[in-house]
Amino acid sequence: MPWNLFEKVDIKKSRSFSEARFVVLSGEFLKSGVALPFGAKHLRAAALREFYLYKGKDFWSKAKITLLRIFNLDFVWWFVFRKKVFVDKNEEIFSFLASKTKFEEPVTFSVYSGSRKYILPIFGEKSGKLLSVAKVYFPGRESEIYGENEAKILDYLQKLDIPGFSFPRVLAKDYFRGALVIILSPPPPSSETKHSNILPKARWLGQLGPKARWLGQLGPKARWLGQLGPKARWLGQLGQNVGMFGGTRGIDAIKNCHLDFLKKLSDKTKEEKIFTESNFYNEIQSELSFLQSKMSNERFKSIKYFFDKAVDNLNSKSFIFSLTKREFPFFEMLCVAAPSSSMFNVLSSKFFVIDWEQARFGFPQIFDLYSLIISGGRFKKGNYVELYERNIQDLFFIKNTKIQSILDCMLKFWNIEKGDAYYFFLLYLVDQLYIHLHVNHELSASRVTALFEKISKNENKFRNNWLP
Repeated sequence: MPWNLFEKVDIKKSRSFSEARFVVLSGEFLKSGVALPFGAKHLRAAALREFYLYKGKDFWSKAKITLLRIFNLDFVWWFVFRKKVFVDKNEEIFSFLASKTKFEEPVTFSVYSGSRKYILPIFGEKSGKLLSVAKVYFPGRESEIYGENEAKILDYLQKLDIPGFSFPRVLAKDYFRGALVIILSPPPPSSETKHSNILPKARWLGQLGPKARWLGQLGPKARWLGQLGPKARWLGQLGQNVGMFGGTRGIDAIKNCHLDFLKKLSDKTKEEKIFTESNFYNEIQSELSFLQSKMSNERFKSIKYFFDKAVDNLNSKSFIFSLTKREFPFFEMLCVAAPSSSMFNVLSSKFFVIDWEQARFGFPQIFDLYSLIISGGRFKKGNYVELYERNIQDLFFIKNTKIQSILDCMLKFWNIEKGDAYYFFLLYLVDQLYIHLHVNHELSASRVTALFEKISKNENKFRNNWLP
């Protein structure tokens, strides 16, 4: 990696425990992986809480992080991670963040390293509170385009009044050693749900089997766990969250709040256009040109064929276009508050919608619906490319009453015919292919190209079995 966030200096065994600033939790840091602050116990607890929301999307990830939360003791961490602790030689990033955020207390942060950016949850060193989240985009990879776009979209969203939903605010935007840094506000404080990723958080309990279903029924009864003392207080919070979504899995993770959000966002940002006169038509043509420059002629031929087929069937029709995230997995909606009288009623909760880097104005919002549905695919284990195809066929080409109900509701709302929805699905796949290749995610892109190849060999079968 030609650019790094800071100069990592490992702490040798002979040095003091108190000198440790960070601990590498996973990966080949800084190239990849996660580092958490290695300070006071309350800081580690706060960092683990946020890491749980970021990474806890399957049973084993949740189990490992939960064990770290249980054994959050100085001597345990030093014994387990003594060869993985380090400091930042110059601590320039600390000074930069302090100058931009101007919080009343010194700050520290976790570091999540990705393919084109670092994500930094920022904590108060004294309070342990999550104060903000910074995104640091690697320079020289067009990465800053995504940061600039998210900042623009979030500034726009602050002007919208969408009851029940809120969004991160841009607290600061500047460059650090040539890298664009966007600093965002955290979810609004809540004394009840406490920055809880409502939808996947308790989902793993449902995977344990029928014997564990009673955990989802504990609800308020599990609050007594919090009375065991400060060390066990988080257990009481887990009990509350389990009660709200215990047993949720697969497509059942998609709730009315997701559909309500899509409807409200569409109402606020929609415009009706003839397909070929829309902003989306111009954008998708530009994406196709990019794909042609990145793909072999043989592979691109199949993409172009289905692109032309979709355009031919949609070109003279009028559709609603609006602000669209383009990638909207169910876990990008966080629950930040709920009235105590209806703690377990999803519809009465307040929600915080994150990750707007890929968002575009004037796109078909059905793309968000497809992304949402695919994120609830029930198949999780197996070959990465084959899993994608398997879930797509299971969700859209085999009779599924839950999916049918969701799509019937939303297609009626957008006034889209079932046949037209199929051609929008083909364009959704083209858009997904562009998203992946634009950031050089070859493996993710291969899932889409493989699916197009599968459809091309059985075109009539796929079209006839669409939403049976």
